[in-house]
Amino acid sequence: MNTIILQRILMHMMDFEHNRILYSDDFLDLTPMMQEYYDKKVEKAWNSTKRTEVKVGDFHQIILRCTDMIENSENFFKHAHTITEELFELGTKINLMPNANILFIECNIDGMKHIAIIKLNYKIVPVSVVEEEEGKQVVRITNQQMVPGKTAPVEEAIIVNVEEKRVYLIEKRFEIDGKQDTYLNQHYIKGEPLLTDNQMVKLLNKTIEKVEDAYAVNEFEPKALINQEIINCLLDHKDIKPTEIASAILSRDYEAETEALDILNDLGISEDSVISSASENVDKLSKCKIVTDTDMTISVSVDDYINENRIKKVKNDDGTYSIVLNDIHEITVK
Repeated sequence: MNTIILQRILMHMMDFEHNRILYSDDFLDLTPMMQEYYDKKVEKAWNSTKRTEVKVGDFHQIILRCTDMIENSENFFKHAHTITEELFELGTKINLMPNANILFIECNIDGMKHIAIIKLNYKIVPVSVVEEEEGKQVVRITNQQMVPGKTAPVEEAIIVNVEEKRVYLIEKRFEIDGKQDTYLNQHYIKGEPLLTDNQMVKLLNKTIEKVEDAYAVNEFEPKALINQEIINCLLDHKDIKPTEIASAILSRDYEAETEALDILNDLGISEDSVISSASENVDKLSKCKIVTDTDMTISVSVDDYINENRIKKVKNDDGTYSIVLNDIHEITVK
């Protein structure tokens, strides 16, 4: 679980409907209820599966500005004003860009100083209103613009680790020049996108599957083995490195291990690549589904499956498989 501590928040409004920006003159004074809302927004942004790191130079303007913002309040307001103007100018060129609040949040994430720039796009929702008509009270349903709730995912964000000079983006697709596309990186940050955690896990799965098909190093399926290695890293508080996971799974065959590492390197996954968000999915990672070609599904823990605790996969003489379940005290049909 990531430790997130908010320090100060400034919020402006981008009103695309009336082509104007409404600037705040002071930082937000947070009540306990609103503190919970902004805590959740930063948590949602940081743990988003859509968060992508982009590679930029140490002297990129977004890094220099965010580094300058934490120095004092005057710098914070100055750069927040400029960034809002620039994002608003981009937004005016995008078809059907919704009104939005833009948050500038100084925070610590796992002990490191960050500036999180989160765009809260307004949603159109039906609400009840009470109106007076000719002396009579009438209840109507009308549409109203509202910011996303605290549990809603963050659709757009720029998060800057000012200590390590790293930039992360969450991007949403809009209609740009007649087609659906993103704009934050392509038209604003202009960095080199790095692989997301999900992309690295998928590429790792495909790589191990390909190598296992060729070398048959292990008797268990790659997905279960990969999940087990990720969980081991989390329990040992180690970085989750795809190359180290591949090496661990294929360590019994040098050629298979070497081929897997070569494939991963060609796919853009190096020794320094790290999967950062898996800690939020420990429960999901610890379980796997066994699906047969006869449309049967069995849900079991990865540890039980690999260590053959209470479940065993047996290959029959005719080439088929049997699944044997042991030590069952009760069976319930759901």
